[in-house]
Amino acid sequence: LSPGNPHNVYVADLAKVEVMSIISVHALTSVICGIISAVALSVVAHIRGEVSGWASDSTAQTSGTIQDGSINVLMAIVPLIPLAILILATPQVGILPKSINVPTAMIIGAFIAWAVTRVKPREISKSFFEGMGYSYANVIGIIIAASVFTAGMGAIGLTDSLVEAMKRSEHVVRLGATFGPFLIAVLGGSGDAATLAFNAAITPRAAEFGLSIPTLGSIANLTGALGRTMSP
Repeated sequence: LSPGNPHNVYVADLAKVEVMSIISVHALTSVICGIISAVALSVVAHIRGEVSGWASDSTAQTSGTIQDGSINVLMAIVPLIPLAILILATPQVGILPKSINVPTAMIIGAFIAWAVTRVKPREISKSFFEGMGYSYANVIGIIIAASVFTAGMGAIGLTDSLVEAMKRSEHVVRLGATFGPFLIAVLGGSGDAATLAFNAAITPRAAEFGLSIPTLGSIANLTGALGRTMSP
Protein backbone atom coordinates (compact mmCIF):
# COMPACT_ATOMS: atom_id res chain seq x y z
CA LEU A 1 0.00 0.00 0.00
CA SER A 2 3.01 2.30 0.25
CA PRO A 3 3.28 5.06 -2.39
CA GLY A 4 7.03 4.59 -2.07
CA ASN A 5 6.84 0.94 -3.14
CA PRO A 6 8.95 0.75 -6.33
CA HIS A 7 6.45 -1.56 -8.02
CA ASN A 8 3.55 0.83 -7.48
CA VAL A 9 5.69 3.66 -8.85
CA TYR A 10 6.86 1.61 -11.83
CA VAL A 11 3.37 0.46 -12.82
CA ALA A 12 2.07 4.02 -12.42
CA ASP A 13 4.75 5.23 -14.84
CA LEU A 14 3.79 2.51 -17.32
CA ALA A 15 0.10 3.39 -17.10
CA LYS A 16 0.76 7.17 -17.04
CA VAL A 17 -1.37 7.62 -13.91
CA GLU A 18 -0.83 8.73 -10.32
CA VAL A 19 0.67 6.24 -7.87
CA MET A 20 -2.44 6.36 -5.69
CA SER A 21 -4.54 5.26 -8.67
CA ILE A 22 -2.48 2.07 -8.85
CA ILE A 23 -2.78 1.51 -5.11
CA SER A 24 -6.56 1.92 -5.33
CA VAL A 25 -6.67 -1.02 -7.78
CA HIS A 26 -5.38 -3.50 -5.21
CA ALA A 27 -6.05 -1.66 -1.93
CA LEU A 28 -9.08 -3.74 -0.90
CA THR A 29 -7.31 -7.00 -1.75
CA SER A 30 -4.20 -5.92 0.14
CA VAL A 31 -6.18 -4.91 3.22
CA ILE A 32 -8.14 -8.18 3.24
CA CYS A 33 -4.90 -10.17 2.89
CA GLY A 34 -3.36 -8.16 5.72
CA ILE A 35 -6.31 -8.85 8.03
CA ILE A 36 -6.26 -12.57 7.21
CA SER A 37 -2.50 -12.70 7.85
CA ALA A 38 -2.81 -10.86 11.16
CA VAL A 39 -5.60 -13.16 12.38
CA ALA A 40 -3.74 -16.29 11.27
CA LEU A 41 -0.52 -15.11 12.92
CA SER A 42 -2.37 -14.36 16.16
CA VAL A 43 -3.98 -17.81 16.17
CA VAL A 44 -0.63 -19.53 15.57
CA ALA A 45 1.02 -17.41 18.28
CA HIS A 46 -1.65 -18.43 20.82
CA ILE A 47 -1.42 -22.09 19.84
CA ARG A 48 2.37 -22.05 20.19
CA GLY A 49 2.26 -20.00 23.39
CA GLU A 50 4.23 -17.11 21.87
CA VAL A 51 1.99 -14.27 22.99
CA SER A 52 4.19 -13.24 25.92
CA GLY A 53 7.86 -12.53 26.40
CA TRP A 54 8.09 -10.74 23.05
CA ALA A 55 10.08 -7.75 24.40
CA SER A 56 13.51 -8.37 25.89
CA ASP A 57 15.07 -6.12 28.51
CA SER A 58 17.48 -4.73 25.95
CA THR A 59 14.61 -3.89 23.61
CA ALA A 60 12.76 -2.08 26.36
CA GLN A 61 15.82 -0.10 27.30
CA THR A 62 16.63 0.98 23.76
CA SER A 63 13.06 1.77 22.73
CA GLY A 64 13.43 5.18 24.30
CA THR A 65 10.14 5.75 26.05
CA ILE A 66 8.01 2.69 26.75
CA GLN A 67 9.36 -0.04 28.99
CA ASP A 68 6.23 -1.60 30.47
CA GLY A 69 4.90 -3.20 27.27
CA SER A 70 2.14 -0.62 26.82
CA ILE A 71 1.41 0.92 23.43
CA ASN A 72 1.77 4.60 22.64
CA VAL A 73 -1.17 5.03 20.27
CA LEU A 74 -0.02 8.44 19.04
CA MET A 75 3.41 7.13 18.03
CA ALA A 76 1.79 4.12 16.38
CA ILE A 77 -0.41 6.38 14.25
CA VAL A 78 2.37 8.71 13.06
CA PRO A 79 3.76 6.36 10.34
CA LEU A 80 0.29 6.21 8.78
CA ILE A 81 -0.03 9.98 8.41
CA PRO A 82 1.80 10.32 5.04
CA LEU A 83 -0.29 7.50 3.58
CA ALA A 84 -3.50 9.06 4.91
CA ILE A 85 -2.53 12.42 3.39
CA LEU A 86 -1.95 10.84 -0.02
CA ILE A 87 -5.25 8.95 0.13
CA LEU A 88 -7.14 12.12 1.01
CA ALA A 89 -5.45 13.90 -1.92
CA THR A 90 -6.46 11.31 -4.53
CA PRO A 91 -9.08 12.30 -7.13
CA GLN A 92 -11.31 9.53 -5.79
CA VAL A 93 -11.48 11.19 -2.35
CA GLY A 94 -10.64 14.82 -3.12
CA ILE A 95 -10.55 16.15 0.45
CA LEU A 96 -7.02 17.57 0.11
CA PRO A 97 -5.54 19.33 -2.95
CA LYS A 98 -4.41 17.02 -5.76
CA SER A 99 -1.11 18.92 -5.87
CA ILE A 100 0.08 17.08 -2.75
CA ASN A 101 2.60 14.46 -3.86
CA VAL A 102 4.71 11.79 -2.17
CA PRO A 103 7.65 14.06 -1.15
CA THR A 104 5.23 16.60 0.34
CA ALA A 105 3.46 13.93 2.38
CA MET A 106 6.80 12.54 3.56
CA ILE A 107 8.03 15.93 4.74
CA ILE A 108 4.75 16.62 6.57
CA GLY A 109 4.99 13.20 8.21
CA ALA A 110 8.60 13.85 9.23
CA PHE A 111 7.67 17.12 10.94
CA ILE A 112 4.76 15.48 12.76
CA ALA A 113 7.03 12.62 13.86
CA TRP A 114 9.51 15.15 15.21
CA ALA A 115 6.75 16.96 17.13
CA VAL A 116 5.47 13.71 18.64
CA THR A 117 8.81 12.14 19.56
CA ARG A 118 10.49 15.44 20.52
CA VAL A 119 13.93 14.16 19.54
CA LYS A 120 16.80 16.44 18.60
CA PRO A 121 16.34 17.99 15.13
CA ARG A 122 19.78 16.70 14.18
CA GLU A 123 18.72 13.11 14.88
CA ILE A 124 15.50 13.26 12.88
CA SER A 125 17.32 14.92 9.97
CA LYS A 126 19.91 12.15 10.05
CA SER A 127 17.22 9.44 10.06
CA PHE A 128 15.26 11.16 7.29
CA PHE A 129 18.20 11.34 4.89
CA GLU A 130 19.40 7.85 5.79
CA GLY A 131 15.98 6.59 4.76
CA MET A 132 16.15 8.53 1.50
CA GLY A 133 19.60 7.15 0.77
CA TYR A 134 18.47 3.60 1.46
CA SER A 135 15.54 4.02 -0.92
CA TYR A 136 17.69 5.39 -3.70
CA ALA A 137 20.35 2.71 -3.27
CA ASN A 138 17.90 -0.18 -3.24
CA VAL A 139 15.01 0.98 -5.41
CA ILE A 140 16.99 2.55 -8.24
CA GLY A 141 19.54 -0.27 -8.18
CA ILE A 142 16.80 -2.89 -8.54
CA ILE A 143 15.10 -0.97 -11.36
CA ILE A 144 18.39 -0.67 -13.27
CA ALA A 145 19.11 -4.38 -12.82
CA ALA A 146 15.60 -5.29 -13.98
CA SER A 147 15.92 -3.00 -17.01
CA VAL A 148 19.18 -4.68 -18.04
CA PHE A 149 17.59 -8.11 -17.57
CA THR A 150 14.56 -7.06 -19.64
CA ALA A 151 16.78 -5.71 -22.41
CA GLY A 152 18.55 -9.06 -22.49
CA MET A 153 15.22 -10.89 -22.78
CA GLY A 154 14.29 -8.68 -25.70
CA ALA A 155 17.67 -9.13 -27.39
CA ILE A 156 17.36 -12.92 -27.47
CA GLY A 157 13.71 -12.81 -28.54
CA LEU A 158 12.35 -14.28 -25.31
CA THR A 159 9.94 -11.41 -24.66
CA ASP A 160 8.28 -11.69 -28.07
CA SER A 161 7.96 -15.46 -27.65
CA LEU A 162 6.31 -15.06 -24.25
CA VAL A 163 3.91 -12.43 -25.57
CA GLU A 164 2.88 -14.60 -28.51
CA ALA A 165 2.27 -17.54 -26.17
CA MET A 166 0.21 -15.41 -23.81
CA LYS A 167 -1.91 -13.96 -26.61
CA ARG A 168 -3.52 -17.35 -27.08
CA SER A 169 -5.26 -17.26 -23.72
CA GLU A 170 -6.03 -14.62 -21.09
CA HIS A 171 -5.87 -17.39 -18.49
CA VAL A 172 -2.24 -18.04 -19.40
CA VAL A 173 -1.47 -14.38 -18.72
CA ARG A 174 -3.15 -14.47 -15.33
CA LEU A 175 -1.34 -17.68 -14.40
CA GLY A 176 1.97 -16.27 -15.58
CA ALA A 177 1.50 -13.03 -13.65
CA THR A 178 0.44 -14.95 -10.55
CA PHE A 179 2.85 -17.86 -10.38
CA GLY A 180 5.82 -16.51 -12.34
CA PRO A 181 7.00 -13.79 -9.90
CA PHE A 182 5.78 -15.93 -6.98
CA LEU A 183 7.88 -18.99 -7.80
CA ILE A 184 10.98 -16.96 -8.66
CA ALA A 185 10.63 -15.04 -5.38
CA VAL A 186 10.23 -18.26 -3.38
CA LEU A 187 13.36 -19.73 -4.95
CA GLY A 188 15.48 -16.59 -4.93
CA GLY A 189 14.34 -14.88 -1.75
CA SER A 190 13.57 -11.57 -3.47
CA GLY A 191 10.38 -10.66 -5.25
CA ASP A 192 11.59 -7.28 -6.49
CA ALA A 193 13.73 -8.43 -9.40
CA ALA A 194 11.14 -10.94 -10.66
CA THR A 195 8.26 -8.48 -10.37
CA LEU A 196 10.10 -5.62 -12.05
CA ALA A 197 11.31 -7.90 -14.84
CA PHE A 198 7.76 -9.14 -15.48
CA ASN A 199 6.29 -5.64 -15.35
CA ALA A 200 8.96 -4.31 -17.69
CA ALA A 201 8.64 -7.10 -20.25
CA ILE A 202 4.97 -8.10 -20.20
CA THR A 203 2.83 -5.50 -18.41
CA PRO A 204 3.27 -2.70 -21.02
CA ARG A 205 1.50 -4.97 -23.51
CA ALA A 206 -1.38 -5.80 -21.16
CA ALA A 207 -3.97 -4.46 -23.62
CA GLU A 208 -2.99 -7.20 -26.08
CA PHE A 209 -4.16 -9.75 -23.50
CA GLY A 210 -7.44 -8.00 -22.71
CA LEU A 211 -6.16 -6.63 -19.39
CA SER A 212 -5.22 -3.19 -18.10
CA ILE A 213 -1.69 -2.21 -17.07
CA PRO A 214 -2.71 -1.40 -13.46
CA THR A 215 -4.45 -4.77 -13.05
CA LEU A 216 -1.68 -6.91 -14.54
CA GLY A 217 1.06 -4.96 -12.77
CA SER A 218 -0.71 -5.18 -9.42
CA ILE A 219 -1.12 -8.96 -9.74
CA ALA A 220 2.62 -9.37 -10.31
CA ASN A 221 3.37 -6.97 -7.45
CA LEU A 222 1.28 -8.82 -4.87
CA THR A 223 2.36 -12.32 -5.86
CA GLY A 224 6.03 -11.34 -5.89
CA ALA A 225 5.67 -9.91 -2.40
CA LEU A 226 3.90 -13.08 -1.23
CA GLY A 227 6.63 -15.27 -2.66
CA ARG A 228 9.36 -13.21 -1.00
CA THR A 229 7.78 -13.53 2.44
CA MET A 230 7.28 -17.30 2.00
CA SER A 231 10.83 -17.91 0.79
CA PRO A 232 13.06 -19.95 3.13
